[in-house]
Amino acid sequence: MLGDDIRSTFLAFFKERDHRVYPSSSLIPPPDTNLLLTTAGMVQFRPFFLGIERPPHPRATSVQKSFRTTDLEEVGDQTHLTLFEMLGNFSFGDYFKKEAIGWAWELVTKEFGLDPERLWATVYEEDDESEALWISETGVPAERIQRLGKDSNFWDMGVPGPGGPNSELFYDRGEEYGEPGGPAVNDTRYLEIYNLVFMQFETDGKKNPLTPLAKPSVDTGMGLDRMATVLQNAPSVYDTDLFDPIMDRAAELTRTGRRSTEQADRLHRILTDHSRSAAFLIADGVTPSNEGRGYILRRVMRRAITMARLEGVTDDLLQPMTQAVIERFGHVYPELQRNAEGISLLVSREEERFTQTLEMGLRILEEAIAKTTDDTLAAEVAFRLQDTFGFPLDITKDVAASKGLDIDDEGYERLMREQRERSRQVGEGRKRTDEYARLDVAPTDFVGYGTTEADGRVSALVRGVESVLGAGEGEEVGIVLDRTPFYPEGGGQIGDRGVIRSDTAQAEVFDTQAVGSAVLHRARITSGELKVGDRVHAEVDPAFRGGTSRAHTATHVLHHTLRNVLGEHVRQHGSLVEPGRLRFDFSHFASVDRGSLEEIEETVNQRVSSDDDVNIFETSLNEAIDRYHAMAFFEDKYGDLVRVVQIGDYSYELCGGTHVPQTGRVGFVKLLGEGSIGSNLRRVEALTGIEGLRYVNAKLRDAERAAELIRVPTDELYQGIERLVATQKEMQKALEKQERSGVASAVDELVAGAREAGRAKLIVAKRSENAGVLRELAMTLRDKLKSGVVILGTASNGSANLVAATSKDLGIDAREILSAGAQHIGGKAGGKPDLAMGGGPDPSGLDKALATAQTEAERLLS
Repeated sequence: MLGDDIRSTFLAFFKERDHRVYPSSSLIPPPDTNLLLTTAGMVQFRPFFLGIERPPHPRATSVQKSFRTTDLEEVGDQTHLTLFEMLGNFSFGDYFKKEAIGWAWELVTKEFGLDPERLWATVYEEDDESEALWISETGVPAERIQRLGKDSNFWDMGVPGPGGPNSELFYDRGEEYGEPGGPAVNDTRYLEIYNLVFMQFETDGKKNPLTPLAKPSVDTGMGLDRMATVLQNAPSVYDTDLFDPIMDRAAELTRTGRRSTEQADRLHRILTDHSRSAAFLIADGVTPSNEGRGYILRRVMRRAITMARLEGVTDDLLQPMTQAVIERFGHVYPELQRNAEGISLLVSREEERFTQTLEMGLRILEEAIAKTTDDTLAAEVAFRLQDTFGFPLDITKDVAASKGLDIDDEGYERLMREQRERSRQVGEGRKRTDEYARLDVAPTDFVGYGTTEADGRVSALVRGVESVLGAGEGEEVGIVLDRTPFYPEGGGQIGDRGVIRSDTAQAEVFDTQAVGSAVLHRARITSGELKVGDRVHAEVDPAFRGGTSRAHTATHVLHHTLRNVLGEHVRQHGSLVEPGRLRFDFSHFASVDRGSLEEIEETVNQRVSSDDDVNIFETSLNEAIDRYHAMAFFEDKYGDLVRVVQIGDYSYELCGGTHVPQTGRVGFVKLLGEGSIGSNLRRVEALTGIEGLRYVNAKLRDAERAAELIRVPTDELYQGIERLVATQKEMQKALEKQERSGVASAVDELVAGAREAGRAKLIVAKRSENAGVLRELAMTLRDKLKSGVVILGTASNGSANLVAATSKDLGIDAREILSAGAQHIGGKAGGKPDLAMGGGPDPSGLDKALATAQTEAERLLS
């Protein structure tokens, strides 16, 4: 059975048994999971298992793309993968062990056709119930059921929460794969194909059950690649139809035949897994960086590149390899096809950049290996390669091992700990805690999409982190209403401002924040006393709301335009929306040139002036993405219904913010520029509406004033400045020529005045020439002396400069001569051993600087 058929068979089997079919969630999990990447099928259902949310249906099934880094260094053998597809069926307080075990057996024996005589089961050593059910529901004999301990057959989340025993189903691949005895003896011959987790306890996070759960649940997982290995009778996961085309591409690109040598096969497997991982990660919005999930992406790409280079493969590999991945899996995961261009551009750029670094790093590593006198490579070498060149430790280990060397792991970890501690200390001052995060306040009904005014009641007042019953004039307080038109900060849009009035008090709202399901208005009581229970009228500042709405709609238009002009790889990585101003962070691997920036600005304003309708509607998450190709922020958490903001027929984004009804209301968008904010991340800033117009008018006024200064019409300002600069350059040349003619006449006089100092002649003089001419004069004097030291100084325009020139035969470092003296003019010295210069902002110290330098020269010459 082919991989596509295994997927469809699994989903159809559980759909027939009243399971709701869910698509795979993104590899970027919601932030509340504290995971860098999605690691299992249950991640998207975590709120249901934890009881945080009520599931829309008590049964679910999915095929989830998952990523784990625990075995990254093992990838290259016949079994390990970083990215895999996890088939799963789930029960949220519905069916339990009996149904899960019975359906698992029915699926693998009847639908997949596995021989029941070759199936084994394991259960937790204290789980009598599961063992009895395997016997009664499936007929598995007791001798093919093995009891294992907590390490193997008990699951929890690693923190206090639900958990319980798990039961696994194994397939006996035959004696050619090892000795008999069941999975407890040999997990190569007996391959795990299905894992059933029975969440029936509240646990302490250390695999210790505390109390039974009122509604036990089921979480299962079946690795598609493993099941394909069994059903296709393949020697490894890489020999299944899931990987064959990609493995063939690896063999073609490396010019080595499949199954020709184990060394070649290992490289094929590394390239296949890592390029597949890279393609899937980039398609879900991950970009290479030096931290977080971006570092994981960069690490798998760099490991693939390095392993290929070590085997003598110099051709670019990642672009054609990821193209093979898209061809193989694009029909199952359309996000691969939609982002094919971005995947190609990002992997090509990363390979090009790292190849240059790799060559340098390998030279350093080879030199260090050559200098190693024992069998252990110094920890400092491995650390430097990681810290400076981005060399993962496993790559350094592989290269060292090929030369018969180990790595000082303990020393490496110590250096990494020290680095992390330095980073922690730097970051301590940046921590900011939300003073309201721990509050238990009532939920708020937000009505602000349709109105900027609403009546409500004060449900809570908060001062600091404490609830209070009232607040008087002059006090700052957090106000929670049962109903509000104020938009709380979210999605990059800052919170609304305005006023809240009661019969006896008025409060000026200067910020609005979400606290759980409540909206908290940070306000200052400007008159009277406000109390819990008071009826109030809440009114958003219409100018403020209008400004943020215009900027937010402009942000969506800008996002779409950036993707059109720069490529589909552009993804949002953060934004700030405030009245009249926006900031947009996005993934891109190079600076945006002036021509492209102008094209983006013109296109945005053309879109705005076309006065397209801005329509807002709700639909399912699946339909929003599949039908409308809506842009989603995968770090965000979405429910069954999502809010889609549609602009014209070109932009669809999942968004909870406020917008104008037509793009024409935005008025005008002026881009201020763009720049880098990190690896493969750019930032563009813009002004909208009246703020953009004010900015342009201010620039025009500056241009008019500049034109007046140089006495030209404004429309000829550029040509006028060009002429002015040309005139200045001519005058500068004439001045320098005059100075040089004066210098020529002074050379003989200065040489004649040179005095003996120890073993050579010494010239020390204060001059009036500029620094450039002073440098030429020093070199001329040094050459005239044949063997000697020249120290000159000058002061002009609020600064001072020093220069020292020494004859090479003396072996004296000119930088050392000036170093102490330069401090007197508030600067430092640098340059070459025979010619050094120093400068500083304090000309009053020039005489002392020359004297100090003279003393140092005399000391060195003596």
